[in-house]
Amino acid sequence: MNSEPIAKLLLLPDNYATPISDYRYYQLRHFIASLGHPTSLRQDESPFETLCTSDPHQPHMLSTIYGTLLDASAPLLPSYATRWSKEMGDLIPEDDWDMIFQIAAHSSRSLHVQQSHYKFLSRWYLTPSRLHKMYPNSDVLCWRCTKEPGTYLHIWWECSHIQVYWTSIFAEINEITGLDLLPSPQVALFHLVPLSPITYRKSLAIHLFNMAKSLIPRHWRSTHTPTISEWITAVDNTRGMEEMYFSMDNNYAKYFATWYWWIDYLTKRPRKPPILGSTDTSQ
Repeated sequence: MNSEPIAKLLLLPDNYATPISDYRYYQLRHFIASLGHPTSLRQDESPFETLCTSDPHQPHMLSTIYGTLLDASAPLLPSYATRWSKEMGDLIPEDDWDMIFQIAAHSSRSLHVQQSHYKFLSRWYLTPSRLHKMYPNSDVLCWRCTKEPGTYLHIWWECSHIQVYWTSIFAEINEITGLDLLPSPQVALFHLVPLSPITYRKSLAIHLFNMAKSLIPRHWRSTHTPTISEWITAVDNTRGMEEMYFSMDNNYAKYFATWYWWIDYLTKRPRKPPILGSTDTSQ
């Protein structure tokens, strides 16, 4: 057998009079055997499975299931949260993730903004450092500054080019809202602000930070960074969507409670005349 080439699968039934279905069975059997000894597979039932398969069913089944859910221990953090914590060190304590998830679930009525935020949290975007692990020949350096490894934190916050953008964003947001927020990745990227989650979710600030962050993927793998002009346009598009939402219930009081200071900001913001031949949109 060692001196002969391996026989083709389609020829085996002709030579050994065995149905091809038998070979599929042996393929499956070989795969299951490769998983290890059967005792390594989970054989015990979870409490929920035990309740569902009990015959006859226990009395007060719904109450029992509800009590089991209440007594269940809190799940572990998802793997991406652990990777964020590892990359950022002590900047995000484990206890803060509960607030991060609460705010993420109610950060915007826009599905696009929600999707962008969850992609960021789950580390969906392919950074140079991640691509370098997949393809060792690819460049590990940031595509903007070309000086430092392009990790998640670097691309979204630490890069000297994106730092100029965030410095301008924080200055504008503090001016509009009257807050005194110091620039930090916790605030800009994870919405960890010195406000209660309920208060922050109803504030203008959450929309301003949402749009500032959502513009970064639009310039992915580009040497350019978002501009304040782009940010103003994006925020005002969100304001228009919010106005339509509240107008359906004729609830303009809530709309103006959130957006009054943004409208005031646009009214007072000086508009510089464009320079002929210039394509700069940072005004």
